Amino acid sequence: MPPPSSEAGDDDGSPPPSPALSPRGTSSTPSLPAPSADVDLTDEVQDFRFLTSLIDSETAQKLPSRGTKDFEPHGTRAQDAALAASRAAMHAALSLARVHPRGGQRAEWDGKDGAWVDKPGGFWVRSVGRVVRVPIADSDSDSDSEDQPSDTMPTKPKSPRKPKTEARTHLHPEEALWLLERGSLDIHWPPAPGEAPFTGLPMSLQGGYAAFLGEVLSLEVFTVYQYLKRAGYTVLRAGENEGSVPVYKAAAGNPLSVLFARLWTALFAPQPAHDPTTNTSIGPAPTDPTAPRVTYHVYKPLPGFKKTSPGPPDFYVSVINARESCFPSERQLDGLLAQTPYHPPTGVTNLYLRLKKGYRDVVLAVVDQGVAWSMAIWTS
Repeated sequence: MPPPSSEAGDDDGSPPPSPALSPRGTSSTPSLPAPSADVDLTDEVQDFRFLTSLIDSETAQKLPSRGTKDFEPHGTRAQDAALAASRAAMHAALSLARVHPRGGQRAEWDGKDGAWVDKPGGFWVRSVGRVVRVPIADSDSDSDSEDQPSDTMPTKPKSPRKPKTEARTHLHPEEALWLLERGSLDIHWPPAPGEAPFTGLPMSLQGGYAAFLGEVLSLEVFTVYQYLKRAGYTVLRAGENEGSVPVYKAAAGNPLSVLFARLWTALFAPQPAHDPTTNTSIGPAPTDPTAPRVTYHVYKPLPGFKKTSPGPPDFYVSVINARESCFPSERQLDGLLAQTPYHPPTGVTNLYLRLKKGYRDVVLAVVDQGVAWSMAIWTS
């Protein structure tokens, strides 16, 4: 859009009002054209004066109006005043005190690779975290030994007691950082020696990234995790969810018919054909130590989901850092697909659909400096 000429403006050099701001039906001047796809709206100067209505408690709650955008600076006093007012409104909004709700959840960093939650509650508990039995201090044994008089007859030694435990909720680094980022959890640093739990300094978002990202959790893995969580999926670690991976079993039938089928197969065995459940190579199955691993088991958002018994995953996701490794080779893909269970499509008679669904599948999530893209790999 060309800059306005000085002849059409006022004496002080301020630009004329935009025709798009004229009331409907009061002017025959055509409206401004919409910005093209090449124009990035994020590069324009943002007007933060709409935040003033949200800060003022006496102002009625309503949808904020963003106002008119200036496409380029023209050095007028009106534009400088509008920019100063916008900056003042932005600083006032950032300086406003933010408090957690009364029923907010809090946790404490364990100093290694996770956080312990104090009195977990909320909707996120259904799909995040795991319950761990941890031992607690037992002071009854010390009190019993002190209360026993010394002049009594020796008694039979008591059998050792089982250590008392309590159930606590532990969060993985990606789970704790995701809850901290979305404002659902208040995480504290470990307290000083002698202080009560959950009394340490509150952890900022910058401190959370510094504490939870490292050898256990990389930025690429967390990028994929938070993308899947924001999309509504339930994400579990593959290493801790192996019990939910189904094992393929053929449909059981009549024992007599099964015995007859075995005899028939042994007597009239056909020539060897392709079997997706067996190894197709002549030699032993190659094992590639550099093959990527399945990172997460992903579940669709379905009602009645239980993290204690999640069932078979809907997707198997493997995260790959594009800056540290190349795209997997054929041998590496075979090793990656071997980590997924054999699950042929059921109820599909069309040969094309059976080939499309495949017998094993995995989703490759490739992350290149924060930019992620996915690709489905399957074998038929």
